[in-house]
Amino acid sequence: MEKQGHQKKIVNDPEPGMPVSELARRTGLTPATINFYVRSGLLPSPTKTGQTRALYGTNHVYRLRQIRELKEAGLPLKIIRMIVEGDPRLSGLRTEPSTKGMGNTVGVASFLGQTGLSEESLRKLFKLGLLSSGQVDDVGQPIFDGQDIAAGVAFATLLENGISMELIERHVEYEPLARAEALFLAEHLAYTRRGGRSVNVDRSLISSFTEVRNYLRLRQLDSAYPEWRSDKPS
Repeated sequence: MEKQGHQKKIVNDPEPGMPVSELARRTGLTPATINFYVRSGLLPSPTKTGQTRALYGTNHVYRLRQIRELKEAGLPLKIIRMIVEGDPRLSGLRTEPSTKGMGNTVGVASFLGQTGLSEESLRKLFKLGLLSSGQVDDVGQPIFDGQDIAAGVAFATLLENGISMELIERHVEYEPLARAEALFLAEHLAYTRRGGRSVNVDRSLISSFTEVRNYLRLRQLDSAYPEWRSDKPS
């Protein structure tokens, strides 16, 4: 039903007079690629105005840009389809920030004490979006759960071992990779949800997924930079 509604919105777009050549120019994709997405169902059909002529709307531009961004993040078409069509198996995995870990939260002062971060570092990490509690107390101050604390400890450990904040800032550059891994994890979780498995199974799966990704990352590190295991500084 959602897909049909979205398609109707595109047909009734106030600017439906765009030929495929103009759509290709706006999105940086070839007409052949656009036609492939239409045939595969990733992109709703345009408005046919003749046997060999069809017109696209501005919403087609938005959909194609979304598809292109997800493809550049390394996602397969199967997952891209789930995302652009609002597959409930993905949306059902989301957790509302307002209820995440509310039973075991701490305020800013306790968070700084437990993690070892300075107020300045916390402000910078918040500004960069690398650390965000997603929760506030009754007076609008941020509160943190166990996941936030673990991340804070990790950032503090990097800083204590000589990693500069400038280098840490570069984690922002890898947000597309983090998103791709998160969506790949969501695909794993979607399979377990089909069988009605419990939240505890989800947590075990997340832990196992993380171990697999860490193992593959370290294997790449060993291959590209075997000297990292040496006790001698470079």
